[in-house]
Amino acid sequence: MALFRAIREVVWQRRLLAELGEEQQGPTPLYCDSQGAIALAKNPVLHGLTKHMKVKWHWVRSMVTAGEVELHYVKTTAQPADMMTKRLVEQ
Repeated sequence: MALFRAIREVVWQRRLLAELGEEQQGPTPLYCDSQGAIALAKNPVLHGLTKHMKVKWHWVRSMVTAGEVELHYVKTTAQPADMMTKRLVEQ
């Protein structure tokens, strides 16, 4: 659910800026290392295998569809968000 929390923060900041008169044009790019999460967020069709999903995933999907955020895949090894949370690989 890290994707949900990230999108929630992005949407909050976008709305705050809009209230201050600095509305952002276009979607905010968001980089994710989970291809499954990106596929679920971009797929508007509800399948039998995904009907157990929580309301959070439906909200994520609606934010992607509404153009608030734009999801991009980045490999786990190249994820800049992990810079301070993952240890370096020993060589």
